[in-house]
This record gives sequence, structure tokens and C-alpha cells, in this order.
Amino acid sequence: MKKYFSEFLGTTCLTFFGCGTACIAKSYVGSLGIAIAFGLSFLMSYAICHKTSKCHFNPAISIAVFLRHKLSFNDLIGYIIAQILGAILGTFLIVCIITSANIGSVNEVGLAASGYASSSPIGLKIVGAIIGEIILSYFFTLTFLKATQNKKSDYLAPFIISFSLILIHLISSSLTSTSVNPALSIAPAIFLKDTVLKQCWVFIIFPIIGALLAALSDLLLNSKE
Repeated sequence: MKKYFSEFLGTTCLTFFGCGTACIAKSYVGSLGIAIAFGLSFLMSYAICHKTSKCHFNPAISIAVFLRHKLSFNDLIGYIIAQILGAILGTFLIVCIITSANIGSVNEVGLAASGYASSSPIGLKIVGAIIGEIILSYFFTLTFLKATQNKKSDYLAPFIISFSLILIHLISSSLTSTSVNPALSIAPAIFLKDTVLKQCWVFIIFPIIGALLAALSDLLLNSKE
């Protein structure tokens, strides 16, 4: 249970500090600050959890690692459940802070939920959202797989992944407010419902498709032929 608890705790940390910055402190730190917050929150989560779990904190990543035969099916299910529960707890903590502050209702402030059309900062249509989620999830997952393959450079992996996460958020925050992580899309949809819940499927299915393509690419890149 240690590794499942680590995934739960790490995803809670990533959600609270990353999404919390996006929905509460955006006017203070801007898009760059939000991107950095996600990168730093991954580093914090990694520091807490790296001795007991693989530090995925993302169902799409876990699925890709499973497909590369580096995670058992039982652990895959346990990881995904722990990640979703962690994201829900992190979001719940954000909701508690919002309702305790004089900054508007949860629906007015939002919960850093991903969205397209009227829910997109630039009015991105569903096709653009799908393409964006696939591409961003593909490169992020492939980076994760490559960064964690060489045990001799394990100390560099969290920094490579963190900077990749920052880069992804720099471009995607203006597209769909960023997903690339189904757990972080499911959690706000549970609390906000309505449009967020209706659009949530895009940010669950297509990050996973991006991760599947990344796993395939990793297999091809590692082929000896």
C-alpha cells in the first residue's frame, strides 16, 4: 500500500499547488507563474514520494508505463485509483480555501478545469483541443519514459520532467487551461459539473491516446533493429 499512498499523496500535492495557483493566484503570478508552479509541485511531490512509488501522478503516464511492461496490471489499477482520489482531495482543499475567502464562489473562481469552445481562454474548438491534448500528452509521456529509463541519470529525471511540465503549461494554459492528466480533469468536473463535466471526456480520452502513442514511439526508439 505504500506505493499507492505515495501516488495518492503526490497527486494531492500536484493538484493543490499546481491547480491552486492556477485558480487562486493567477492574477498575481500570471501564466508563467502557473507553469512554474506545476513544475515545482512535481518536484515537491517527487521529493516526498520517489522512494516508495514511480512518481507518475497521472493515469496516462501509468498506462504508458504499463504498456512498456514496467508496471503490473494490479499496480496500474491501484495507481489510477490513488491518483484520482488524490486529485479529488487536492481539489477539495482548494474548494475549502475559495469558500473561506472573499474572492467569489467556486464556480466564479473555477478550479483550473480544462475546457474548449466558450471554456477555452482563446475559444479553441473541440478539434483543436483534441489535437492539443494528444500532442502535449505524447511529448510529455515520451519525455517521462525516456527520462526514467537510465538508472545512471536518475537524479536528473525529476528536473527533466518538471521542466517539460513547465513548457507544456506555457503553451497549453492559453489553449484549454491544460490537462495532459485525466485525474486533474476528473476532479474539478466532480465539483463544478455542468459544462466542465460535459467536456471532461475530451481530457480523459485524448491524453491517454497521446500516452499510447508515446509508449509505441518508445518501443520503436528502443528497438534493436
